[in-house]
Amino acid sequence: MELVTNKFRYLLFVDDDHPSNVYHRIIVEESGLCEESKFFRKSVEALDYISDLLSNKNAILPDIIFLDINMPYLNGWDFLKKLEALDQDYYPPVVMLSTSEYHKDIERSREEALVHSFLCKPLDEEKLLRLRQSLVHEKQ
Repeated sequence: MELVTNKFRYLLFVDDDHPSNVYHRIIVEESGLCEESKFFRKSVEALDYISDLLSNKNAILPDIIFLDINMPYLNGWDFLKKLEALDQDYYPPVVMLSTSEYHKDIERSREEALVHSFLCKPLDEEKLLRLRQSLVHEKQ
């Protein structure tokens, strides 16, 4: 992850819930912590997009993928399996961003290799700032 002037370069959100996406877009824009954000309501389309990015050595990858768990067609857990199956050397960190506070979902997220952390919706500026700081510290 490379930060531009202490900001995320760009964040990618995968969530089928339109109101959540609208809210998160507002939070990201108002926080000033991100240059750009991209939102997908269909997890399959997001997976295709990320696959294309990962196959292009010159592509700019998102700093974080925010991933909902409960989505139609391809839920968050299946999304992670398919992402990992792309067999790349590097993947952007995934943050599970869900309304689920079910302990098994939280535990499972800790076991998933690609998952950096689990956050309960909604995302707010404080959570975004803590996440940015934790990723910067991990890189050092």
